[in-house]
Amino acid sequence: PGNYCNSSVAVGWQKGDAGFDNTAVLSRMVGKLAFDGDIASWSARMTRRMAAWAAEFKAARHLMVQDFHQLRPQPQTAEDWDVLQFIDYAGKDAALFVFAGSAAGRQRIALKGLHPDRTYSVSRRPKGKPRSVAGADLLGKGLAVSMEPGEAGLWRLHAV
Repeated sequence: PGNYCNSSVAVGWQKGDAGFDNTAVLSRMVGKLAFDGDIASWSARMTRRMAAWAAEFKAARHLMVQDFHQLRPQPQTAEDWDVLQFIDYAGKDAALFVFAGSAAGRQRIALKGLHPDRTYSVSRRPKGKPRSVAGADLLGKGLAVSMEPGEAGLWRLHAV
């Protein structure tokens, strides 16, 4: 599988919320998501945000040991995007992780392993509104993704 083991969000002593954006968490979600160190120093807002990401990880972790697709070449520069897809063997449930690197922009990402004759509910997590997209479009035209420099995103796809 394409997951990375033993990754954790390590919180230094009395560091509070400093240094933990969504990219820090999403980059660990492609393996073992864990929170180590002084998480008691987090604010209530940060604790809620991390709890939401932990719930997203729990909902997707079964995919991490099924099919894996590297949808862009492995990054060679700081500007390169890294795009990973985990999908169940049946092609009904998928997680798409996108890491923009230092280059902002918009890309169309063609997915793999989906059924062209199915419709999928697609949403950016944790708060994106779901929309219905034909499997054939996701496989062919791809999913349009806009990212800021250094931003990471998680999209979930479910066959409906």
